[in-house]
Amino acid sequence: MGRWSIVATKPLWEAVCNGEEIVKTWNDGKTEIHKGDPFDILKTWTKEYKSTLLDDLPSIGQLYGSWGYELINRIEPSVPINEMSENDIPFGSWMFFDQLVVFDQIKRCITAVVYADITSSKGSSIEEVYLNSLSKIQKTRNLMRVPLKENEFLDWNENENLNLDLQSNWKKKDFEDAVLSAKEYIRKGDIFQIVISQRFQTQVNNDPFNLYRSLRMVNPSPYMSFFDFGSWYLIGSSPEVMVKAEKNKNSQIVASLRPIAGTRPRGIDYQQDLELEKDLLKDPKEIAEHVMLIDLGRNDLGRVCEIGTVKVKDLMVIEKYSHVMHIVSEVEGILKNDADVWDLLKASFPAGTVTGAPKIRAMQLINHFEKDARGPYAGVYGSIDINGALNTAITIRTMIVQPSKDGKYDVSVQAGAGIVADSSPGNEYQETINKAKGILKALACLDK
Repeated sequence: MGRWSIVATKPLWEAVCNGEEIVKTWNDGKTEIHKGDPFDILKTWTKEYKSTLLDDLPSIGQLYGSWGYELINRIEPSVPINEMSENDIPFGSWMFFDQLVVFDQIKRCITAVVYADITSSKGSSIEEVYLNSLSKIQKTRNLMRVPLKENEFLDWNENENLNLDLQSNWKKKDFEDAVLSAKEYIRKGDIFQIVISQRFQTQVNNDPFNLYRSLRMVNPSPYMSFFDFGSWYLIGSSPEVMVKAEKNKNSQIVASLRPIAGTRPRGIDYQQDLELEKDLLKDPKEIAEHVMLIDLGRNDLGRVCEIGTVKVKDLMVIEKYSHVMHIVSEVEGILKNDADVWDLLKASFPAGTVTGAPKIRAMQLINHFEKDARGPYAGVYGSIDINGALNTAITIRTMIVQPSKDGKYDVSVQAGAGIVADSSPGNEYQETINKAKGILKALACLDK
């Protein structure tokens, strides 16, 4: 788990992208409709704000949201995307907050943050703006003192049996045939690797926030997240940074990404865990795939970083999670003076670990193999700070939840497998299941 947890409610404004349009809704109900590149539009909106840096706090961000996979078409039009159905999640959903609560898990303290807007305070004096901000902080403190009601405690039981009514958007044979077809593209030299994904769907009675609470117990990760976008929820436990950027002591913006590629299930005991770790690091297929994605990450950063600054910081270390272990590396560089975090996000979106390489051709073939829009899966979720910091995770190990007409909730979980020249179709199919298990277990552990 990470050091910092951030809670925010009642955004100043929200924005939704459903294709060609991006709709901005203010907290007073006023709406604006804009057309154009959503990345550039959001950049323009956030550039309107400035704030001071807060001592002893991270770059906590004000813009939070989800950039769905299909937004790649707005960056690279040569990548086709699947048509959205009526029930599909928007291409992107974002919220801009001027009030946040920050939890420091190490110092065990809570900080309430309010951004006092002195530029558009409608004639109010600075003192009035300050006192109004203090009032907001006091209301937040009062809310945090309210104890849980008895029926709000989580009814949770450890359950290894995934007794869920699951539906997949692939038949096993069709998935394996797609792997064989992808290997043929690799043999011909079209691509080196491609990620083909599988979506699992089910229905539950449980409140979405309880799904998040269960997921925290079953599959904790550095990027635990709960987003309530009104018509849908993103409940994430991603282990993987998409891209991160923050200023160093020299006021340079350091950009970093951490490709994850190479997977084994966790062992039943310490000794088996070690054996699986050694086996993973000796697997030529996994190592070749990982090195390829390191190179792809270096290439992405190289587009917006100063020449000579892009370096591999950590090379092929093992990180262990509740159900799987991965090979992980870290690549970082110094952002060019004429580039910002929005340029960085566009240059690296989406991550090569969920597409393949070369990235554009791999994405074109993903559209050929996968018949459904990916939606939030394989995009990113996270935050952007108005002072120029970025912190995003790849949308994997994530539940997408929508209310259904019968009062229940539809839940989908998607996972992919990286296909290379010597991939086994059966093994790749099983890998998607292994990756989804930790998330699906969180559903099984809640009493129906």
